[in-house]
Amino acid sequence: MIQVLIFFASVLLCACFAAILLLIGELWRVSFWGGVPSIFSTWAIVDAIISAKVLPRDGLILDLGAGNGWTLRRMWRSGMKGPFIGYEKEWWPWIVGTVWNSVTGAPIILKREDFLNAPIEDARGIYLFLFPSILSGLGGSIEQKAHHGIPVVSAEFAVPGWTPERTLEAKGITNKKAKVFCYRTP
Repeated sequence: MIQVLIFFASVLLCACFAAILLLIGELWRVSFWGGVPSIFSTWAIVDAIISAKVLPRDGLILDLGAGNGWTLRRMWRSGMKGPFIGYEKEWWPWIVGTVWNSVTGAPIILKREDFLNAPIEDARGIYLFLFPSILSGLGGSIEQKAHHGIPVVSAEFAVPGWTPERTLEAKGITNKKAKVFCYRTP
């Protein structure tokens, strides 16, 4: 009996040590390499987008700044058909998402590439969860490449210079109500 307790205690200790190492790695990456913290949209935000049906159920959905692809997996589980492609610049969330998609069998492609390489012209819907400084540079590219009338949804941060056709509210990453900006490309 004592051997079983020692085994479980050692497994728990190893798991805690691994979690601490991951946290230190994330802090190191953000602090010294200029990375962006890996934060994903809340369930409430993604569920609000799904229930409001602002993105199409069929056709290519792009997630620019996909992190580990959680948002796309949630959309897939809700019955959206896709295909789903997420773009993420940071290596750690990309690795975690790629492994998670393999384990769950989710038909989601995560690419570790610049957002500007995304096939915006083929998209039927675009999801964004990015800082305003990144959104300001990306907005012009989306306007140039996307077809007329494509829905673009930006969680928590408005796309500078764009006027939303609709605004949703849901609990955001700070546990306060956050806005979800819904646009259509010109």
